[in-house]
Formats: sequence, structure tokens, C-alpha cells
Amino acid sequence: MTKETCIEKVCNLPLDFKISGKSTLTLLYESNYYDLYNSLSQQDIKEYLLRNKDLINKWVIFSEDKRTSEGYYLMLDGEKHFVGSLEKIGKEPYAKSFTTKEEACAEFILLEIRRTLKIESDFV
Repeated sequence: MTKETCIEKVCNLPLDFKISGKSTLTLLYESNYYDLYNSLSQQDIKEYLLRNKDLINKWVIFSEDKRTSEGYYLMLDGEKHFVGSLEKIGKEPYAKSFTTKEEACAEFILLEIRRTLKIESDFV
């Protein structure tokens, strides 16, 4: 699987989750993200989202629909956009603001996917 196909599958995860009946974990394994994560960047995800802006709202809904007290959340609010953790990471809960919704969404996607696959994030 190519890097581009992996990015597409990862970014479309909220849509595929709704229609496939498969778990998030299964969809992530099928995306081949685990094998390619070292070659994928936040910028790669951001560029895909810039071309497919409708996916950003799908990720907001995905974040809001989670039925867990673990992981990350994505909140887009006017001019400021936030990604945060639902649990403490180190001494403080993770919280970061972004100027664009594409940057915030890309950060959320990578953090949430890496948490799901139990991959250490180097950007937290």
C-alpha cells in the first residue's frame, strides 16, 4: 500500500467506521498506518484535509461520539481550534490551540490513531 492510500484511509476513517461495521482498530490495521507511521507527518494529513475539507466535520463528530474517558478530543470554535486529552499525560492534561482547523484536525487524527494503535507520539 502506498503512503497516499494510507493517508486517504486514515483521513476517511470516520466515514468508513460508520458504513463498514468494522472497529476503528480493524480499519487502522487495514490502512497499513502501523507500517508507515514513521513516513507520515502532520503536514501530510493537513494537506489531504485541505483538499477534502468536508472530512474535518466528520472528525469533530467522531470526537464527540466517542464513548470513552480516554483519548483526545477535537474542538473547533470560531477563530481558535483545540486538541486536548481526556486524561493526564505526564503532569498536565494535553491541550493545544491552533489557528487553522486543518492543523487542529491533523493533530487530533495523529494523536488519536497513535493512541489507538499504542504508538508513542513524538509530538505530545
